[in-house]
This record gives sequence, structure tokens and C-alpha cells, in this order.
Amino acid sequence: MKAVLKIRLIRRKGDGFSVNATSQLSQTHRTSHYQQLNLNYRHGGLDIFTRLSFQQWKDWQQQENNQTIKADTVWNIRNRLHLESDGGSTYSASGFNYELNENHSFGAQYSGTFSMEGNGGWVSDMDITANGTADDHIHNVFTETANPARYHSVNTYYLGKVRNLGIDMNFDYIKNKSGKEQESVEDSQIGNDRIVNTRYEADNDLYAFKLTLSHPAGTEL
Repeated sequence: MKAVLKIRLIRRKGDGFSVNATSQLSQTHRTSHYQQLNLNYRHGGLDIFTRLSFQQWKDWQQQENNQTIKADTVWNIRNRLHLESDGGSTYSASGFNYELNENHSFGAQYSGTFSMEGNGGWVSDMDITANGTADDHIHNVFTETANPARYHSVNTYYLGKVRNLGIDMNFDYIKNKSGKEQESVEDSQIGNDRIVNTRYEADNDLYAFKLTLSHPAGTEL
């Protein structure tokens, strides 16, 4: 697996400290919100930055589907569905870029996402008819719990030139840990009742390093 992030430093104009804040609120059937804060300091060839954000969402949905299948038997499936979910996460990123001179620049960045425990699911009632006659009623309750998740990413780079030798070096580390549990309970009037439980977990580590050396043809080191 290759996951090297190549960074190119773009020198920003002007020195000083800057702050940018954003807040959003959305209201439908339930309330969701998002906040973000950006801090940046620049002086000479040094650029230091931090970004913090937090969001919390609460979804609500109700729908009804009606489907007709015409074959030897005319099937009609009417499904009434109610869904709800909620969750939240915090994101942070901090790092720096430093341009020592026109031939040497380097930097590093850390970013992390921390997701809170989330819950969601639906309640479904399905009525099935065959040629206009009631055939079955299926009641389904699905629930999902997302465990608190962690995502970490670290990137460092160096971009330089020593005489005629160009150097482009990147290192990345990514850590991802998450999991969730699901349960589906289905009751049928004429079929078999079913309970299905599912558990999912992920715990991944990724390291990546890339070094590129370049040299013009026909010149000395």
C-alpha cells in the first residue's frame, strides 16, 4: 500500500498572527451544529498553524415506499420506515513549515479525529400482498452503535537542493482504530423470526517513506 503525501511549500506573503472562527447551526427535525477555529502565525520563513473543529449531528427521517412487481403473481410491497441517528467528532491539526532559504525547506503536521460514540437505526414495517390478498407482515428493528473512534496522521517532509542534487523526502504514519455493533430483529407473521448480531472492529497502522533524488544530466554533483 502506498500512501505518501507529497507536500510543496508555498510561501505566503506577510508576517503576523491570524485567527478565523466559523460556527454553523442547522435545524430540521433535530438540531446539528459545527464549529471551527483556525490559528496561524507567520514570521520570515516560519509558518505555524493550528485548526480545531467540533461537530455534532442528529438525523431524523421518515419515509414510505410502495413497490409493485408484476409476474405470474402481482406482488405489492408497502414499507414504512423511520430512521434516527446521532454522533459527533472532534478534529485537530497542527504543524509548521519552515523555509530556511531558497534551497532548503521542511515541515511537519499532525492531525487527529476523535469520534464520540454514535447511535442509530431504524424501525421498519413491511406489508406484502399477493394479487390483492394479504400475504405477510414483517416488522424489523435495526440498531447500530459506533464505538469511539481514533484516527491519527503524522507527516514530515524535506525539500531541498545541494549543489545540483535535488532532494524530496516524505514520511507518513497513520493510525486508525474504530468499531461498531449492529443488531437486526425481524418478526414475520408467516416466515421465520430472525435475530442477527454483527460486530466490526478495525485497528490499522501504516508507515510510508519516500525519497526522490534528482540530478540534471551532463552536470557534476
